[in-house]
Amino acid sequence: MKTYTSPLPNLLSGKSGSDQMSTQTIHVIALFKAKPEKAGALKEFLSKFIEPTLKEMGCLKYVLHQNTSDPTDLAFIEEWSSHADLDRHLAAPHIQSALPHMGDFLISPPDIRRYVVSR
Repeated sequence: MKTYTSPLPNLLSGKSGSDQMSTQTIHVIALFKAKPEKAGALKEFLSKFIEPTLKEMGCLKYVLHQNTSDPTDLAFIEEWSSHADLDRHLAAPHIQSALPHMGDFLISPPDIRRYVVSR
């Protein structure tokens, strides 16, 4: 998902949009909705990605959360140095090898959203 950034602050500061975007970290919210009988198994499955992901270049934060009122609702809250680092993560072997198994746990595809801090 692309984020819209107004060109006006860039025009005033003399920076191009790409210059401004390159200095901002990328924040990700990756939402997962488990089948009711698979919530515990999904949490265990996703937890296996934390250690290898935290070792990846550009990974600043990678934390798994579980909704306190709905255990089938899980989310990774992530922070990456750049879109390129995040793209490398999504192409990493431990992520790619997991994709075919996601359907075993989920009622719908993951909802992965990219954000930059709005100033």
